[in-house]
Amino acid sequence: MIVPNRRPYDVAMEHDGRLIKIQVKSSTYKNHNKKNYNSGYTFSINRRSRITKNNKVFHYYEHYNDFDCDIFAFVQPRLYKIAFFHTNQIDVKYRKILHPHQFEEYSIQKALEHM
Repeated sequence: MIVPNRRPYDVAMEHDGRLIKIQVKSSTYKNHNKKNYNSGYTFSINRRSRITKNNKVFHYYEHYNDFDCDIFAFVQPRLYKIAFFHTNQIDVKYRKILHPHQFEEYSIQKALEHM
């Protein structure tokens, strides 16, 4: 089921009688030639929020918490691949970098094992 806008997750599914909230993220390839910088597909794991004050809109970024979503789906449209991570598998705060060969390692089944 696709979820209406302004929610901290994009897709909902049922697994073993439980609602699973999935946040979908996409990326383009970043090939950095800087020393000690990881090249690969970079996915932001913050969400953009907004507030309105005096008829002005302000945007800010905030972290996902344990109640916002259960699984991240990192989509790379050029490769036709998706990597699924349970929120417990995310070990960084701001961005996740994946290399093309890593998408095969993170299936939806592996992410669901962490539920």
